[in-house]
Amino acid sequence: MITQEEPADSQRQLRIYRRSVIALSLLSIILIFSFFFREEVFKFINPKEPVKSAAVGNTPFDRHVAEAGISTCKKAFADMGKLLTQGSQYKIMSKWSTDGPDRNIVNALIGMEFKTKEYTGPAIGLLMAAPVDSSCQGTMVRVTPFEKTCDDVVKSFLGDGIPGGRLQGLQTYSLPNGGDVATLPIGGNCVTLSLAYSGI
Repeated sequence: MITQEEPADSQRQLRIYRRSVIALSLLSIILIFSFFFREEVFKFINPKEPVKSAAVGNTPFDRHVAEAGISTCKKAFADMGKLLTQGSQYKIMSKWSTDGPDRNIVNALIGMEFKTKEYTGPAIGLLMAAPVDSSCQGTMVRVTPFEKTCDDVVKSFLGDGIPGGRLQGLQTYSLPNGGDVATLPIGGNCVTLSLAYSGI
C-alpha cells in the first residue's frame, strides 16, 4: 500500500483547526446561558487593524459600557477587559440589554493574537459582568491552544498553580490570584481554559 504524507503546513493547519473547534465548543457552552435578553444590542469593534492592548482609558470596553449606559459594572467590565487582553492585539463583540442595562448582564467575546516571548498565537476570551445589588460581579474566560504538551504548559506557565481536582480526567489548577485553569490534552498539544473572577 502506498501512502502519501501530508505537507507539514497542512498538518499544522489541521491541528490548529481541531483545537479551534474544541475551544469554540467550550465557549458555546458558556454562552448558552446569556441569551435571555428581551432586547439585545450587538456592538462590533472591527477596525482595519486590531486594537492594541496598550491603549488605556479609551478602550473598546470603556466605550461600550458608556454607550450602553452601564454604571454599576462600568469599572469592573473595563478593568477585566484590559486584564484579559493584556499583551495582545484584539477585536471584540459586546452584547448588552437595552431594557435596564444596569439590571442585566453585559458580556463580550474577544479574539486575541499574542506575539510575546512566552506565547505567539491566537486565543479567544469571554467576559461577563452582572450587577448584584449595588455592586458588580464578573467572570472572564480565556481559551488558548498551545503547540506543546500540557506537562510543558504547566512547567512554563503554572509553576505557582496548585493542582486541584480532575474533571472527567481533565486536570485543574488554582492560582494565587484566585483564578482557575483547566488543561485539555489534544494529542501532543494542549488547550488551556483560564478563569478569573471579580467581586466573587
